Amino acid sequence: MKKKSGKGALEKAELAVAVLLTITVILGLLYMALGIMFVMNGPATSFPWYSSCVFAAIYFGPPLLVEFVVYLIIRHIYKKQKKHGKK
Repeated sequence: MKKKSGKGALEKAELAVAVLLTITVILGLLYMALGIMFVMNGPATSFPWYSSCVFAAIYFGPPLLVEFVVYLIIRHIYKKQKKHGKK
């Protein structure tokens, strides 16, 4: 029987979730940096600069947690199948 030369479904899923996780982290950091910039450059505000960090954690933390758990599950299943010789 011929071997498949393409990537398996789990490899593709792992790559897709890793890309999504990376994009979410980048967007969260960008949101935080822009928030700090706006707070520091504003004429007057009652928020300290680190409030942008807290807001970024509140907004981006739950999706990042879900994406990371999904990535770990897919990675675990992929390694388990690879160990048993399945592809």
